[in-house]
Amino acid sequence: MGAGGQSRCADAGSDSRPCLRADTPRSRRSESHAGVGRRLDLRRDLALSLRSRSACGPDMTDSGVRRPAILVEGLSKVYPHASVGTLFPTLGRLRSGRSVAGTPALDKVDFCLAPGEALGVVGRNGSGKSTLLQLLAGALRPTAGTLEIQGRLGTLLDLTAGINSEYTGAENALVLGMLAGLSRREVAERMGEIRAFSGLGEAFDRVVKTYSSGMTMRLGFSAAIHCDPDVLLIDEALAVGDAFYQQRCLRKMRQLRDEGVTIVLVSHDPSAVISLCDRAIWLEQGRIAEMGTAKDVVRLYLAARYRDDCELDGTPEAVAALDGPAEETIAAAAPIARVDERFGDRRAHVIGFELRDRQGASLATVRPGEPVEVVLSIHAETELQAPLIGFTLRNRLGDVVTATNTELEGIRLAPLSAGKSANVAFRFEWPAFCSGPISLSPAVADGCIAAHAMCDWVENALMVECENERGLFGWMTLEGVGVAGDIGLNAVAMAPVSTDHESPEKPSRGAAQGLQKENVPDRIEFALDEPRDARVDPASVTNRRELFFRGWSFSVSGDPVEVAIRVDGAEERVVTTDDFRDDVARVHAEVRHASRSGFSAMVPLPNRAGPTRCRVEVRTPTTSHVTADFELDLPPGSVCSEGAVAVPPERAQPRSEVPARLLFITHTLNLEGAPRSLFEMAAGLPCEEFEVQVVAPADGPLGAAWVAAGFDKRILPVDVRVAGRDDYDALVRRLAGLLSAERPDLIVANTLETFWAVHVAQELGIGSVWIVRESEDPAVYFHSRLPTRIAERGEDALAVADHVVFVAEATRAFFRSKLRSDRSSVIPNGLDLGMFDHISVSDASDAVRAAARVNANAPLLLCVGNPCTRKGQLELLDALALLRDRDVAFHCVFLGMTEGDYLERMRSLIDQSGLSSMVDLLPPTHEPLPYFAAADMLICPSFQESLPRVVLEAMAFAVPIVATKVFGVPELVRDGEEGRLVDAGDVFGMVEAMEELIRNPERARELGRRARKRAEDRFTLSECVKGYSAVFRDVLMTATNRAG
Repeated sequence: MGAGGQSRCADAGSDSRPCLRADTPRSRRSESHAGVGRRLDLRRDLALSLRSRSACGPDMTDSGVRRPAILVEGLSKVYPHASVGTLFPTLGRLRSGRSVAGTPALDKVDFCLAPGEALGVVGRNGSGKSTLLQLLAGALRPTAGTLEIQGRLGTLLDLTAGINSEYTGAENALVLGMLAGLSRREVAERMGEIRAFSGLGEAFDRVVKTYSSGMTMRLGFSAAIHCDPDVLLIDEALAVGDAFYQQRCLRKMRQLRDEGVTIVLVSHDPSAVISLCDRAIWLEQGRIAEMGTAKDVVRLYLAARYRDDCELDGTPEAVAALDGPAEETIAAAAPIARVDERFGDRRAHVIGFELRDRQGASLATVRPGEPVEVVLSIHAETELQAPLIGFTLRNRLGDVVTATNTELEGIRLAPLSAGKSANVAFRFEWPAFCSGPISLSPAVADGCIAAHAMCDWVENALMVECENERGLFGWMTLEGVGVAGDIGLNAVAMAPVSTDHESPEKPSRGAAQGLQKENVPDRIEFALDEPRDARVDPASVTNRRELFFRGWSFSVSGDPVEVAIRVDGAEERVVTTDDFRDDVARVHAEVRHASRSGFSAMVPLPNRAGPTRCRVEVRTPTTSHVTADFELDLPPGSVCSEGAVAVPPERAQPRSEVPARLLFITHTLNLEGAPRSLFEMAAGLPCEEFEVQVVAPADGPLGAAWVAAGFDKRILPVDVRVAGRDDYDALVRRLAGLLSAERPDLIVANTLETFWAVHVAQELGIGSVWIVRESEDPAVYFHSRLPTRIAERGEDALAVADHVVFVAEATRAFFRSKLRSDRSSVIPNGLDLGMFDHISVSDASDAVRAAARVNANAPLLLCVGNPCTRKGQLELLDALALLRDRDVAFHCVFLGMTEGDYLERMRSLIDQSGLSSMVDLLPPTHEPLPYFAAADMLICPSFQESLPRVVLEAMAFAVPIVATKVFGVPELVRDGEEGRLVDAGDVFGMVEAMEELIRNPERARELGRRARKRAEDRFTLSECVKGYSAVFRDVLMTATNRAG
C-alpha cells in the first residue's frame, strides 16, 4: 500500500528506514543524495506541459510550467558486501575506516514523468526493476541521486502488506485506506466501490484468515486502487485473480491514467506494457539500456533476449518425435522486400516470405475466410538439429493478434544441414480481422518452444491489407452469428445483397457480413444501408418528394464504380462513389483499398403511395450487375382536390439560395455557458437568411428551449474514442452519411469537443465554422482526453476548418500557430440585456436572502460554477476564512455544486474553517438569474476561463466583480474600472479586494454601474449575432465559389 503526502529525509547511503513527518495529503516529496551535480531542466522535459495558471501554485515552477509528477536524476543504489570477519557491514566500515565495495543494483538512472504519463519498466531478473520501485516508494533509501514525487503516492508492490488476518475485509480496507493518507470519512465513502471492485461478495465482511491467497490479493489491490493516488507504482500486480478480474484491473489502470494519474509499471508481460504505457525504459545491470516509446523499447528488449539464445546455457533441445504429413514440394517464397528489424545468431536466415492464395498467386489484400498459405524459405549456414519455424501477426498498432509455429501445429521438422535450404507452408483460412493493415513477422530457431536459440527473426517483413466491410471497429469480427428474439425483428442496415450475374471462372473473396458470394466478375462487393426493405418513415421523405439512400461499394479491379438507383415511376439517379467522398487509397496512400468508397444519393420518388419497386444496379466500365431488387412502402403526400396524391410543395427558394441551412453541433444540451451562448446566438440570427438545426449527442434541459424556439433538434450519439485513425475516418464517413440527409449548407461546431464536425463538413464538401471557447493548449487538450491518433486528428481540424471563432483574443493566442492565416476572428459572447431588466432586483434579493437565511446586514457574495480545481473554489474558501478573521460580515453562496471529490473537499474545508454559518453550497438551477440580481458581489476565482458568462451576467445586473485576471477576463473587466482583478491563486489579493468593496459600498456600486455600461457598449447579443452572421455569409460564399 502507499503512503500519502510524506516528506522524507535521510543521509545519503543510509539503509535505515526513512523518517516520516506528517504533512498535507498532497504535499511534495523529494530526496537529495550525494553524487548530484545539477537539476534537470524542467522546461526541456515538459515542453508540452500545460501552462494552466498565471500564478505559481504548489505544482508549478517559477516559469509557470507544471512540475513533473516524478523527477529522477542520477539515482543509484549499492548493496554493500559484508566485511570479512564480521557479521555487520557497518561495523566493518567503522573498523577499516573506509567504505566497503558493494553490488550496484541501480546505477545513475535518470527520467522525468509528466502528470498522467505511464512508464513501463522492463528487464531481466536482477536488472534493478524492483529496486527502482522500492526507491520510489520510500522502502529503500538511495545511495546517491535525487528523486522527487508530487502528490499522493499509491503502491501495488506487495498486495498483502498491511493486511491483518484477524480483521475482516472491510476493516482491513479501512486501515489500508487510512495508511494511504485518506481520512476515515473518505475511506467510508469509497467502501462500496472497494467492496464491488474486489468481487469478494459476502466474504468482504469475513475475517481475512478465512481467505485464499488470491482473495487476499484482490482485497489489497482493490483497497490500493481506490486511495485516490496522484502517482501509482505497480510491480506485476496485474496478475491478480482470474482472467476476468485481470481485465477489470487493466481497465481500472487505463481509467486512472486517463484521469491524470502517473503510473510506473514493472512487468514481464510485454503486451501489458505496450497497452498501458506511453513510454518505457529497459534496465540492464542497473543502468538504462533504452528509453523511448513503449512499443519500441519492448521490441528492442525482446530482440536482445532472443540474441542471447533465450538465456540458454547449452545446446538447444530436440523436439520430441511427432507424426506429420507427408513431405511435398513447396515453391520458394518471394525474397523479403523490407526489413524493419532483424535479430538472431545468423546460423540460419529467412530468405523468402510470402502470403499466397491456394493457386499460388501472391496476395497483397485478403478477406476473412479466404484460403491462404504463408510460405517461409530458410537457408541454414550451420546445421540446425531441430528447426523451429513460425510467424507472428500484428495489427496496425503493433499488438500481437496471433502467432504460430511448426511445433504448435504438431509438426517436427527434420534436421537441416549446413548450406541447405527448405520451404515450409502454413495453410489456413484467413481470420476475421477488421479492415486495415496486418504485418507478418517470420522467424526460424533451433530447438523447441521451451528451449531454443533464435537464428533469425525479421520484424514486419510483410504487410498485407485486410478487407472486411463488417469490421469498422476493434480487431476482429464475429462470423456466422445468428440473431433471435421474442420481439419483432426486421432487416437492418448494411445487409448484403446478392448478384444475378454469375461466372464459374473464379470465386469471390467473400461478401459483407461473412457470406460467400460466388463467381462475381471483377469481384464487386455492394451493400445498401438505407432504406430498409420495409415501410418508409414519412419523416424521411423530403419536401421535394425524395428519399435518401446510402451504402458502400468495393471493386478489387480498381475500376470506377457507378451506382444507379431507380424507383418505379420516377427518374433514375446515378451516383459515383466520389459523389460522397474521395477514394480511400488517394486520401490514405498507405492503405491499399483499391476502389472502396461510400456513396449517398437523394432519389426522386413517384407521386403515389403504397408498394413501389426499387432497383439498384452497380456498373463498371465493363460490367453491370443488379444488386438489389425490392419493394418500398411509400408514404402518401398531400391530396389534391381530385383525390390524387400530389407532390409536397418545394421550398420557395432553390437550395443554392437563401435561407442557408446551418447545422449547429453542440457537445451538450445541458444548462452550461457554452451551449446557452450558442442557443442565444442562433435565436438571434435572421430567419429569412439562416435556417438552423441543432445536433447533440444526448438530450438535455436546453433541448426543450431549442424546440420551443422553433428549431429542429436531432440527437446523434457520437463517441470518437475509437481504435485508430482509420476507424475515426470510418466514423466520420458514417456521420457524414447520416447528416447529409439534412442537406446542410454549413456546419457550425461549438467547443473543442466537437472537432469531428469539422471533418464531417470536409467529407460533405461544405463549409465549417468552429467556435472555440476553451483557453487551453490544443495539444494538451486533445492528447489528455483522446488516444494519440485521434488527438492528432483533433489538432488537424484547426487547419481544416474554414473559419475559427474565438470568444477572446487571449484564447486565440493559444491557437495561433495552428491556424490558417486570416481564417480566424474574435467574437465575444453577448447578452440580451433586456431580459435582465425584467427581473426585480429587490424581489429577487428578498427571496434569495430568505431562502439562504442571510443576515440583513451581511453583503451577499456569489460564486457560480462547477466545483473543480479549475474554478478555484477552495482558494476562495481560504480567502473567506481570512476575511471572517478580519471581522468582515458576509454570506457567500456557491451556486452550481455537483457531487464529487472536489465538493467533499470544499465541505471539509468549510467545517475546518468554521464557515458553516456563512457559506451555502447550492446545486445547479434552471433559474440562476435571481441569484445574480440579489448578489452584492460576484467572485470569479478561476485559474482558467476564456470569457466567463457568469461575469457577463453579473455585469448585466450592475453587480461589482472580483475576479482573477486569467485569459479573457481582463477583456471583460478592467481592474479598478468595472471591478477588481487579482492573480489566480492569490488568496490574500482576493481578501484585500473583497474587503475594499465590502467596506466601501459606494465604490462597489460605482464599479457595478460601470460594468453595466461596458456590457451595453461592448457585449450585447445584437453585436455578437452581427459578427457571426458576417462570418457565416463569408464562409458560405467561399464554399459556393469553391464548388463552382
